[in-house]
Amino acid sequence: MFFVIWWSVAAVLNTNIKGVAGEGKNSENVYYSTWVCCISSYILLDDWCVTGKVFSLKKFIRDAPHHSSGWFMLSIFSLLNFFCFYFLYIYWEEGTIDYPEMHIIYENVSQLQWVWIMTLCFLTGITSLSFLLVEIFRIDDNKSSLENIFEGSILLVLVVGWIPTVVVATMPGGAASTVGNSYFLTWGCGVLVIRIFVAKIQSWRKQIYEVRSRQLQEYHDAQAKAVSMNTIDVTI
Repeated sequence: MFFVIWWSVAAVLNTNIKGVAGEGKNSENVYYSTWVCCISSYILLDDWCVTGKVFSLKKFIRDAPHHSSGWFMLSIFSLLNFFCFYFLYIYWEEGTIDYPEMHIIYENVSQLQWVWIMTLCFLTGITSLSFLLVEIFRIDDNKSSLENIFEGSILLVLVVGWIPTVVVATMPGGAASTVGNSYFLTWGCGVLVIRIFVAKIQSWRKQIYEVRSRQLQEYHDAQAKAVSMNTIDVTI
């Protein structure tokens, strides 16, 4: 637990725009080393929880029903991305004083792009967190057709919103165009949204197949029953 707290604080301090390994600081070794140590400490903590038969994040992500694991990861990525962009938006001038090239990049980022990215991250985080809570506290394992349509529609809107956002934000001159937290989290959000959407389509197809198979089986059962009744009548 000590190392988790230690490396979490170190990651926050080192990899933000004001840190030694922030965006455009050309300190990739420090950046990647800090995050490797931080992630490793969380993995070790999760392994200790498994050994102690406590809650396991890895097991939850692997065994979560429906799309809970995807919504869980998306909520974390999008909310973290919101705070990263918010901190970057506030402190980019102070953090790029000694880096004129980075100062020019962020100076040319439009206000509309900052507002759009932060709004999209925040709305995605709240939406995914809401769907996660619904899945966790669900009493009935079966989803209604209305719920499936609503969830699919929300995912479609997120996909349409995130694909151009990733393209614009990570292209040269974008708000997340340099190696840093905002760059990786933006790509992570885009990939997760597409992944959940594809999984949703697959589950829809599976549900349709199961309904058609059940209807076909009922038809065959009724047909067999009718044939047997007809045979009995002929025999009599």
